[in-house]
Amino acid sequence: MIHAMKQLVLLAILFVALLTAVIVKEASRPEAGTLREQVALQRLGAAAFSPGDVAQIEIAGPGGGVSFAIEKQGDIWVVEGAFRAPASAGNVERLIKAVADSRGELRIDDTAALADFDLTTERATTVVLRSAAGTALADFALGRSSGTQGAFVRPRTDGIRDGAYAVSQDLRGALGLPHTQPGAGEQAVPEATYFHDLNLPNLALDDTTRIELHTPNWDVVFEKAGSEWAAVEGAPDVPLRPSGVQGLVRTLGGALSATALVDPARRAELGLDDAPYRVTAVLADGTRRSAIAAADREGGKYYVRLDTEQDPDVVYECAKWAWESLLPPGSQIFEFSSLGVQNDGLGQVRIDGADEPFAMTRPSDSMQETWSITAPTWPLPPADTQLRSYVTLLNSVRPIDWYAGKAPFEESAVVSYGPGAASVDELTLLRIGQKAPAGNGRLAILANAPERVIVLSDSVVARLLPDLMMLFDERPLSGAVPADVTGVTVREIDADGARSELFALTRGADGTWMVRTGGDDSPADDNAVASWLDDLLRLEVTERADDEGAAPAGREIEIRRGDEALTIGVVPATDGERQVLLGGTRFTTDTAIEVPDASSLVAADEGGENPGAGDDAGDGDRGTDNDDGGE
Repeated sequence: MIHAMKQLVLLAILFVALLTAVIVKEASRPEAGTLREQVALQRLGAAAFSPGDVAQIEIAGPGGGVSFAIEKQGDIWVVEGAFRAPASAGNVERLIKAVADSRGELRIDDTAALADFDLTTERATTVVLRSAAGTALADFALGRSSGTQGAFVRPRTDGIRDGAYAVSQDLRGALGLPHTQPGAGEQAVPEATYFHDLNLPNLALDDTTRIELHTPNWDVVFEKAGSEWAAVEGAPDVPLRPSGVQGLVRTLGGALSATALVDPARRAELGLDDAPYRVTAVLADGTRRSAIAAADREGGKYYVRLDTEQDPDVVYECAKWAWESLLPPGSQIFEFSSLGVQNDGLGQVRIDGADEPFAMTRPSDSMQETWSITAPTWPLPPADTQLRSYVTLLNSVRPIDWYAGKAPFEESAVVSYGPGAASVDELTLLRIGQKAPAGNGRLAILANAPERVIVLSDSVVARLLPDLMMLFDERPLSGAVPADVTGVTVREIDADGARSELFALTRGADGTWMVRTGGDDSPADDNAVASWLDDLLRLEVTERADDEGAAPAGREIEIRRGDEALTIGVVPATDGERQVLLGGTRFTTDTAIEVPDASSLVAADEGGENPGAGDDAGDGDRGTDNDDGGE
């Protein structure tokens, strides 16, 4: 026992001695540095530099293509690409700071493996930052993404070990490039447009006292009295919209950003050398600051430039909403009222000037009454919902602008409306004219304000002058079922227009059908008749067809429902287009109208034979097969 105790004491003394030696050794070791000091991290240039040292940036896409430069010129940065343009200082400074802060950790120095990191000449983007003296401060190739936002780079400076380095800074994002995905094929290419400054400079300052607007439709001048703006020249006789004027002032104060910059060499092509739009802010000391603008409304392009010399010259392309905040339509700065058409009290509406006049009426002027169409007299039911929507439209029509120019009004259509008992001369007229000079909307004149030419939007005019088919139900037999039909007659029409009966169907008092052909009546197969009628009742037309050069109908089907009858002229399909004649009017249709052989509608006798199929009765589309003994 005593011997064991002595051994434990000796072991304890030995452990304490060893522990003391370790502590003394560690205490005497020099203090460890930071991780960057412990692991060799590489700058992207030969030496450290500060962002203020950079005066030029050269950027080239994979393979050396799509190259451009960004240069410091005085106090501003300029992009030298397809054309000279002002650069966004924020985007430029973000790139410079990301490069200056980057330190790369060597991942591989086998240059044969650089393709795995998109760091070959064919796949890498190259970036060079230079001083004002032209010295390269940083020179590297940029490859694919590393981690969540970092990237792989390859320094190209003499004395730096070649290979793939990983940096944590978002260099790709600073160049406007996306994060690469695994297996990505074609490389993204840096664009000079990413560095363009899209913000329009301020035109109006706090001491702006006057704003002048010139458009092809009108000229208006606003002046500031105290803290309020008022229209002093050219305004229409409607109330001013204060919020619209305040919005214009904010936009002139610099609250406008473009979507792109356009090559200034295209100024004449874009209509900016003799622009039809101008906005001018006049400062208290008389200084005038102007922007001129043009619009390609059909192409959806809107352009602005300052009416002053700039270096570099700038042409801005704007979204429509941004452009109209700088050059607002009249409805944005003035309160135009609607037509104020009331549903109750309205009994008739007419549209004249389209291909065919249109008229709709209702039994009384009450909104509870149903509208009917009196012209054109197409054998189509009225689309009740669409007719009611048209009346609602009349109530809500509101001008988007007005016109104060000298061009004569060229009437092209008239919408007239009023009580049902009113004569044509007593109706209220909405006269619709030519395209507005500003290119947005159509000119119009109201009967109660003939001295003022207003502008209606193209969409409103399209609804006021619709394709008439929109006001009709395109199903001539809408809602009908086979049980509603009391008789059908099918006729053939020869080249001279003469008609001869092929067969007729009549429904007896007991609801059964008879087929008349060649003067003889035979019981019909009720199921076959109902199936054929079901197809006929599904007829749907698509649009009014041109009669000129159209093929004549070869057959016609007269469908009777009590005292009503509809005749469908079946026109042979040409070039894949089907047509039908309804009440003498030609329509296109996607419905295939079949005329079966009479024998296919005759009921079979008890022996299974078809008594209606005589020697001259062929097998039609719905005909029955000959029995096995037939030769």
